Amino acid sequence: YGNEPSGPIQRGWLLRVDEEGCLVPGCHLVSTEEEAAAPALSLHLYPNPAQEYLYVLLRDAGIARCRGAALQLLDLQGRILQSHPAGRIDEVTSILPVRGLPAGAYVLRYVADGQVLAAERVVVR
Repeated sequence: YGNEPSGPIQRGWLLRVDEEGCLVPGCHLVSTEEEAAAPALSLHLYPNPAQEYLYVLLRDAGIARCRGAALQLLDLQGRILQSHPAGRIDEVTSILPVRGLPAGAYVLRYVADGQVLAAERVVVR
């Protein structure tokens, strides 16, 4: 016990940053290549084939400006079997129930402002 300091111990870190506030030089720079590579709209379905639920990852940078944004599940004859609001967030995962559907192929489409913006084929087991 003879080696313990008599007062409170203060510890801290000293970090050196550049004039832009970056710990790593160049962290404030934005690559235009990354922006160009990231699509403004994408629709990802999983699992595919689905059995009970289909998870739909929708990314749409412009969804807040859209009216009537929805995810629609159609049979191959084009009949809408399910319709779900897509929300107003630019990246969201929706969970759609598919357990009551007959096994087969379907189409999931993303519609907004009266237009089909994206569509993907999905198989239900």
